[in-house]
Amino acid sequence: NIIYAAEHMTNDAKNYIKSIFKAKRISSFGYAAVETGPIGYQCECCRDNEFHVEEEWVYLEADNNDEALVTCLHKTLLPIIRYKVGDRIEFINESCTCGRLSPKFRLLGRSGEKIRISGYQEIYFEDIEKIVQSVVPDGFVIQLRLEADGLYTALSLHIETIHYKDNILRENLYQRLLEKIPVLHLTKEKNMVSSFEVLLVEPNALQRVERSGKVRKIIDNRI
Repeated sequence: NIIYAAEHMTNDAKNYIKSIFKAKRISSFGYAAVETGPIGYQCECCRDNEFHVEEEWVYLEADNNDEALVTCLHKTLLPIIRYKVGDRIEFINESCTCGRLSPKFRLLGRSGEKIRISGYQEIYFEDIEKIVQSVVPDGFVIQLRLEADGLYTALSLHIETIHYKDNILRENLYQRLLEKIPVLHLTKEKNMVSSFEVLLVEPNALQRVERSGKVRKIIDNRI
């Protein structure tokens, strides 16, 4: 068995490591954040991205957008209450076959404004938004999607605009993003990005969150 820590690992990355080391199982040492400490742990029955809640240390919730909210039970000098750690989760209602009674949850992916491409390459959603604002007139709604592509990440930027048929606008925006976003300058081997595309779509084409009617800014399907 192989146990890893730090960044979440995609299924393709796990399968690659399994093939190299001939491992039967690869699992996470635990789910944690620098600000809160341990949040979850994996038992022998947990599947990929499933964890038990560290009930003795934290109280874990999910808001209307499935974002994880962590309250630390033992930090009194600097209380941490309903802190957003930047991940999306869903709770698993079924009892775990290991026999433990602590709640289980599944890690769905990142939800924050900072997108980590690899261990040291990051993109800030605010930077993308400012560039789009400088190029696209008359209002817009944007959504960045991340998909696993083997060991790499495929990026696609979806933009709702009344100018969705304007290919010149799309190309100008694409070139401006390549110019202004440092990660996109690099080669595939350095930035771990296999592809990047800009898609202009008609208004209301992007799926809304049923409970709020808003568009999710970032959809991370790598996990």
